Amino acid sequence: MSGASTQRATKAPRPKRAAEPKRAHARITGVVAGRPRSPRPTGRITHEWADRFGLATVPLFEHGEIADPENHTVLLGGGSRWAFASFNYALSETGDPARPNPMAGSWAWSSDLTHHLTISGRSVALWCWDRVRPTEYQRSKVQKILDDFHSSLGAEIPNIAPLARHHVVGIFRRVRSLAVENGVDDGRAIDVFLAFLDMLIDRERTGGDIRRDGDAGDLLRSLPPDELDAIAREAERHPSCEALKFFPSLAVRHSGSAIFQEINQEYIREPLPTPPDRVLWRISMKNTRGGYHFTPPELARGIVETSLAQIENLRTRDVLTVLDPVCGTGTFLLETVRTLRRMGYTGRLRLIGRNIWAPVNAMARFSLKHAVDDWNPAGEVQIDLNVSDSLAVDLPPSDVVFMNPPRAPWYMMDTRQREHTRRILRARRPGEVDIGMVFVTHGLDALNYGGVLGAMLPPEILTLRSAERWRRETLERGSLRFLGDMGEFDLYYYGGAGVAAAVISKLDGDQNQGGIFRAAKCGNDFGSPEEALRMLRKIGSVNPEGSSSGKDWWLFDIPVKEFAHKPVWRVVPPPLERAISEFRGAGGPRWENCSKLEKKSSPATTRRSC
Repeated sequence: MSGASTQRATKAPRPKRAAEPKRAHARITGVVAGRPRSPRPTGRITHEWADRFGLATVPLFEHGEIADPENHTVLLGGGSRWAFASFNYALSETGDPARPNPMAGSWAWSSDLTHHLTISGRSVALWCWDRVRPTEYQRSKVQKILDDFHSSLGAEIPNIAPLARHHVVGIFRRVRSLAVENGVDDGRAIDVFLAFLDMLIDRERTGGDIRRDGDAGDLLRSLPPDELDAIAREAERHPSCEALKFFPSLAVRHSGSAIFQEINQEYIREPLPTPPDRVLWRISMKNTRGGYHFTPPELARGIVETSLAQIENLRTRDVLTVLDPVCGTGTFLLETVRTLRRMGYTGRLRLIGRNIWAPVNAMARFSLKHAVDDWNPAGEVQIDLNVSDSLAVDLPPSDVVFMNPPRAPWYMMDTRQREHTRRILRARRPGEVDIGMVFVTHGLDALNYGGVLGAMLPPEILTLRSAERWRRETLERGSLRFLGDMGEFDLYYYGGAGVAAAVISKLDGDQNQGGIFRAAKCGNDFGSPEEALRMLRKIGSVNPEGSSSGKDWWLFDIPVKEFAHKPVWRVVPPPLERAISEFRGAGGPRWENCSKLEKKSSPATTRRSC
């Protein structure tokens, strides 16, 4: 099956004639065609590309899954989940003439990647998973126009639906319906599906089914085996392209965050028939904290990388405790494991997560279990996931706190949340708070000195006058290390919303008021948050050379002392800041006086003046 043609960069090299693909083997462990090659560490080109374009590296395979896992690396950019076009692809290096593995398209599709590239002595083979054959280029020509070639990858969007994450959601729907039809309470549907997904992964790796232990395994075995086998057979292939094989282990490893967030949304949005009390309980959980919203993995990755870079002597620490008090399906904790692996952390790692809903907690535990199976530091990993209301209890002391807190103003809070808000924020007047502010303050309470907090926030918190006191108190307790107005992300099922990000170090006394911090401002042009996140990864949390900018995004440094005296945390790019200063020098009004002008001027005049 051949996909529709896609437009390339104008300077893209002329492709050579593609070779016919060989027939693939059934399992990852046997996909290397011909005589297995002995593993050999390379990675030179991979690291060159990662450094040049600001990409994060993750192994595509682990040891034992393929003959040469060191030669296969995933390069991650900051691509939005809105579109499949992003700088996320797999790159492999071989010393042989480019003869791409015929399973490369399946690897890319299963991992929710746009492309798979095989780089050899003289050739670069590009496999877009909606095509039968790869496109081959001369490596010397690609190297000469590498920036244009890399940009062209983001313009090629595979045109065969569904994506791997949607494929897994379809599997969940079938397993869930089968379970409910056979008398399993819909509240256990997530547990049954996770047991089924584990079974698919075991079948992929061993060629046979492995008996699942535990209560969820018993529920799975109670379902009709012939219907389960039919679902398993359908899951093995892309529904529109028989050439694509599905590898569930790759899907969980590289797209687990997006998959389980979509399944959670599906589970909440379309409940199957259940006892009335169960349905009412689910509706109350849906509305309790401002509704369900996503944690974009690409933004979580940037916050995690920036936050961990603030921890002194990270590689030599004996113990690191990481907490997410609203961990959801575990996106922040998963990105923490990946980032610490890239940074070479070897100590003991303690991952703490809290959820208010057991099914979500089960998905987070499943994802972290597989992540730890892939990589475990020398000091081992301890996973502590519990179902509890984080605002109702004291959080465990932690070195790092990550969170994507709910969005709910005072009028959306229930009685218990208002009680927690009064206790944590200490007698603040109603109407002045968003529950995200409560979580940040509670997280700072749990943070050890020398630790760091990284959070997604609604951008209104940065500028609302009613939050001015909270912002001032936050800067008295911690030092800003990063603040970003990141533009729009798809936080909700039917649309996006603006997102801000903050990284705050908790230091002793006057140390909170010194130094500079990195600020980011992104517009709503497609791709601007992605480019800003890649540049942030490339130049680090502090850029000694000053600001960087691109199409509708800016990265720049701000002195902490200068920012601490501002009534709002407005992220203003340097060109606009200079224009404002010139405007003030010419006698124009200050930002804080605009509200006074509104009473004396028409709306049009006020806009022109401010």
